[in-house]
Amino acid sequence: MTSEKWKGDYIGCLHDGKLSEANKIKRDNIPKKLYRFERVADNRIKTLRNNQLYVSHIKGFDDPYDAKGYYWNRDELLKTFDLKQYDVTVDKYLDEIEKQILFWFENCFVGCFTEDINNFPMWYYYADKYQGFCVEYDFSNLTEDDEFQQALKPVVYLERKFDLTNTIKTVFKPENIIADKTNAFYWLHCIGNIIKDESWEFEREWRYITFDDDFMLSGKNVKIPVKPSHIYCGNKMNSNDFDEMRKISNELGCGCSKISIGDNFVKEFVVL
Repeated sequence: MTSEKWKGDYIGCLHDGKLSEANKIKRDNIPKKLYRFERVADNRIKTLRNNQLYVSHIKGFDDPYDAKGYYWNRDELLKTFDLKQYDVTVDKYLDEIEKQILFWFENCFVGCFTEDINNFPMWYYYADKYQGFCVEYDFSNLTEDDEFQQALKPVVYLERKFDLTNTIKTVFKPENIIADKTNAFYWLHCIGNIIKDESWEFEREWRYITFDDDFMLSGKNVKIPVKPSHIYCGNKMNSNDFDEMRKISNELGCGCSKISIGDNFVKEFVVL
């Protein structure tokens, strides 16, 4: 599990179905700054200028285990079921669980951020080999009831899949199945999309997670509630693109600069 204690507490609350406690831990630990790496392309420039975030369908992501980093114990779920108490069959109970999990997990759209601007693999892969840019945002002052803040989740990196059994028991109590109560299903689709294998931990990722049941969408734009605080351009960005970035930064009211690689007198591996 990740070395950050608060993430251990966070995933522990999710495991136990303590969803409100988990959300509070998350709010208290949103980093002061988050960063989004982008390549230079017309659609990326447009979303930046419009202060929007492009969110992609989870099926298009690099990791084949994205939205699949979980499992559940069928026998343990059956222990919560009592034929004498509930007027619904075991098969209906289990079928409904699988149907709803599949529906929520497969209709998820995600926008990605990182905590670390000095992330060289991300500059290389996501910012087009230092020819792209990185946008800095400060989400720390968003209010508790802000929808964007609520949809912002930390990725938790684990050495094995997350046991979803207890969370499922919280959401899919037989009485909820009978009454068709689905108010907690959103948390299931969030949990499924924040668990990644520990080999991805270098990304230090946060995700904006949203849901849309339009099966034809490959992605969509959402409005960001704060403007960028700075735009960092790769040191290999061409002069025309850099001029365009400076124009956009003036429109958005934020700073803009090119990163520089430290010389022989700088001891840290940094790009600023």
